[in-house]
Amino acid sequence: MLRKAGNFLRYLFGILMMLAGAGYWKEEKAYALSLLLLGIFLLPVTWNTIKKRFHVAKALPVLLPVLLLVSACALTPVTYSSKETQKASAESVSVSVTAAPTKKATPTPTETSTPTPTATPTETPTPTATPTPTATPTPTATPTPTADPTETPTPEPTIEAAAEETAETQVAEESQPAVTAEEPQVTEAPQESDPYGGQLVWISETGSKYHNKNNCGRMNPDRAYQMTRENAEAQGYEPCKKCF
Repeated sequence: MLRKAGNFLRYLFGILMMLAGAGYWKEEKAYALSLLLLGIFLLPVTWNTIKKRFHVAKALPVLLPVLLLVSACALTPVTYSSKETQKASAESVSVSVTAAPTKKATPTPTETSTPTPTATPTETPTPTATPTPTATPTPTATPTPTADPTETPTPEPTIEAAAEETAETQVAEESQPAVTAEEPQVTEAPQESDPYGGQLVWISETGSKYHNKNNCGRMNPDRAYQMTRENAEAQGYEPCKKCF
């Protein structure tokens, strides 16, 4: 158990030392190299590989990390604050050595300021307001009165004249013969027959049945044409139920 804890601590400190050495590599390479070597030789893996290839004394795994730690402490770089203090002390010493005797300051005569004359404010003339021209009203056109057309009174027919007119119209209606509306009679086209034999039927351009007359139903007589019943049935036409 103690051995495992020791190996864990060695791994932990070894990795930390290597990271610190990598961080100081740009500033202090000697210090960074000592930290990297210390971290490498702290790892148990390093000594296991060395022991497999070489014969190593038992005290070497302890002495070598201690020596590397001492060298790292000796090569520790000076911090920024110590550098600044050393620089400030060196500058103060150099200033005290090279400082010359100070001269007494001679008083310079002060110039008396002459009072500047104050300018009197001049009155600015106020501009007089110019009267704005008023718009003259335009005269409105007065509408001319139009004369109302006078209605001419129409003479009212008398009762006797009205009675005479009604009597004349009744006599004229009785004398005229009554016109009776004649009902249109639909003449059915007679059935025609082909001179070579067979019955002729009517067929429309858009229908699917053959008819006995050219005005059957909604059939248009202008677009109907004839053919024999046998040819119509051969072409797939069926007889109309209204005229057959």
